[in-house]
Amino acid sequence: MENEYVIETRALTKKFPGKLAVDHVDMHIKKGDIYGFIGKNGAGKTTAMKLILGLLNPTYGEIDLFGTTDYVHARKKIGSLIEAPGLYKNFSAYENMKRFSIIFGGTDAEIKEILALVGLSDVGGRKVANYSLGMKQRLGIAVALLGNPEILILDEPMNGLDPAGIKEIRDTILNLNKEKGVTFLISSHILDELAKIATTYGIINNGRLVDEIDAETLMKRCENKLVIKVSDTNKALEILNKEGFLENYKQEGDTVTLFDHLDMSSVINEKLVNGGIGVYELAKSSSDFEDYFIERIGR
Repeated sequence: MENEYVIETRALTKKFPGKLAVDHVDMHIKKGDIYGFIGKNGAGKTTAMKLILGLLNPTYGEIDLFGTTDYVHARKKIGSLIEAPGLYKNFSAYENMKRFSIIFGGTDAEIKEILALVGLSDVGGRKVANYSLGMKQRLGIAVALLGNPEILILDEPMNGLDPAGIKEIRDTILNLNKEKGVTFLISSHILDELAKIATTYGIINNGRLVDEIDAETLMKRCENKLVIKVSDTNKALEILNKEGFLENYKQEGDTVTLFDHLDMSSVINEKLVNGGIGVYELAKSSSDFEDYFIERIGR
């Protein structure tokens, strides 16, 4: 049976002197996903990507690529753009692609097709030095597409771009995903933009993957949640767990937040009160994507 995931990590760990950069991370990326990898600066996003690409060796853990650990073959099917693209500034987009094709492969016809896909087929002989940052990022993605990869790993591709540049990159990613079936692993801290394209999210904090959730489930959780303030959180959690209400929850101080069973508020209230818990507040609340993210990793 074919593996469900094109990228899967198990307990992936990377230790540097004095720092645990990636801490037992389990990632699951399906074919066709646009996987949004979210975290603060220094959370471990870039390190995890470098481990997947073989640019760093893991201290511990396993990585499966396309269901195998035959990395020599599997990594040929992955393109990447980590940090700023290294481009020849005194040459055009086409001339850059011709030079990189010597390393990564690609016929003249494929180069022209890729440049069209990223919206750079009409820039002529204009030198890269005169490109906007968004155009340079798109050319970097074009270079990563040489060799017809099935996966693209992009580290902060929207960082430093103006709104027009961000839209260019977003449209390029969506086009490649739709037209070519390319799977994406994208790190970003621009949450509202990532929310427009991602199908799945992985939230990393201090090296640990604190949440992995598909976009549809995230939308439902952001729409509504049940906020309960109680007199005894430990006892309340015991009761809620016994009654099967703790599949998805968060506890902070005297407040328990449930992300499921929102239509059972009267039953939940009754169970807590009958269990001797003082319920000070029980109300539905909604939040946006940024609120959900902050709840998981803090400000």
